[in-house]
Amino acid sequence: MSVRNSSSRATNRSRPGARSSATTYRSPRRDAQAERTRGRILGAARALFVRNGFEGTSIAAIADKARVAQPTVYAIFGSKRGVLNELYELIATQTRERAGAEDVWSMEDVSEQLRRLARFQRLHGETGGDVLEMARSASAIDPDAAAIWHERQEARRDRARGFALSLARRGLLRPGLDPASAADVMWVISDPIVYPMFVKRCGWTPARFERWFRDTLERLVLAPASYRPRDPRRDARQRGHSPRDVLRALRRSGCTREDDAR
Repeated sequence: MSVRNSSSRATNRSRPGARSSATTYRSPRRDAQAERTRGRILGAARALFVRNGFEGTSIAAIADKARVAQPTVYAIFGSKRGVLNELYELIATQTRERAGAEDVWSMEDVSEQLRRLARFQRLHGETGGDVLEMARSASAIDPDAAAIWHERQEARRDRARGFALSLARRGLLRPGLDPASAADVMWVISDPIVYPMFVKRCGWTPARFERWFRDTLERLVLAPASYRPRDPRRDARQRGHSPRDVLRALRRSGCTREDDAR
């Protein structure tokens, strides 16, 4: 809450150069209460969306289930579309944290990248599959749901393109596979519908799906291990060599800066 003294504000306007006495106050207790309210609304919306569908759920129903006034929902989220978008973000954020995938795009170890991406896909399906299936169905009949679904699909495609370009720059793409085609493959197999198709319709276990995703991505996109560029630093360190040995390996490979061995 921002609290300002009106008389001081008037005085300050009349005196050029005078410092404002405006002070912003934040109450941890009030902030915590606001977060609880937000969480309660999202929980209520999720339950209603899954049960009644996006188009069959009203702001009034969400407010009633969350035990808040309708204006509160509008003040926090703006619209029903805003509620769904925030629900998407919450599921994605929680899944990234659980999968350890917050910094997955900046990792240098491609095997670890694939492992965490596969973990993310599994957990995303486990924790958010009900919402994702609802949103996909709603996108066929509701304009707001369709807009959000399209935005999410394009954002996922952009991430696939970025990852494919990163693999190409590191010389890790399968021979004969261009970055655009690699991005297409990653975009398709990471579609949210793939997890329920395997787990719910084919009877796979989540663990089996996770292994399949990792192995399929590696087989279709990555170059065989024998084709991948060697990393002298990693090779030397894995063998238990000293920093001096690492530096020698770097010099033999054409890297002479000592800070590259650190």
